[in-house]
Amino acid sequence: MTKIDMQSILKKAQAVMNTNAKQKEVSQLVDKIMLGSFTLSTSKTGMIHTPEEAADKFISVLRQEILSHAGTNAANGDLGETAIEALSDLNFTAPKNIGGNRYQIEIYFENDLRRESLAPSSYPDGIQNIAALLNTGYSAGHVVRGVWHGEDALSLRQRSGTHFIDNAIRDFMGNYAVDYGVLDITPNEIYN
Repeated sequence: MTKIDMQSILKKAQAVMNTNAKQKEVSQLVDKIMLGSFTLSTSKTGMIHTPEEAADKFISVLRQEILSHAGTNAANGDLGETAIEALSDLNFTAPKNIGGNRYQIEIYFENDLRRESLAPSSYPDGIQNIAALLNTGYSAGHVVRGVWHGEDALSLRQRSGTHFIDNAIRDFMGNYAVDYGVLDITPNEIYN
């Protein structure tokens, strides 16, 4: 019978996990879920759809809501092609039983939601979550000048939020929640 040296395996695994590359990979995965997730709570009692089907349907509703804001007037909250592309790649985790017939699924944006600043010398951290910024909008104290995609550009002083997340939740809960057995959809607090 072969003997497995678990201490040696654990030591090697820990060495890999302590590398900068692996730490960065783990950090990006956690950020992706923490910065871009929604909690969808379902109940299997009397359900005709699975929790995964509920998550798929909500993603479909959210994508449609995002597309409804396509346009070129960014100050009024319109979303350009690159914003729509970044926001449309969504996925969900496996359902997690949270007691009885209740399940929880995290729905998240798959793309990196961080964006570099137009003026990195003044704002080195850039934007941590472009979805939150586009959803809620912003009002800045001043305009920033910089280079964006090789072109000289000015930032907007104010941008109206699209509120695509709230709208999608309201649409889903009003039109599909009963059919899919969804009890609640709670966005990460960054979207409020």
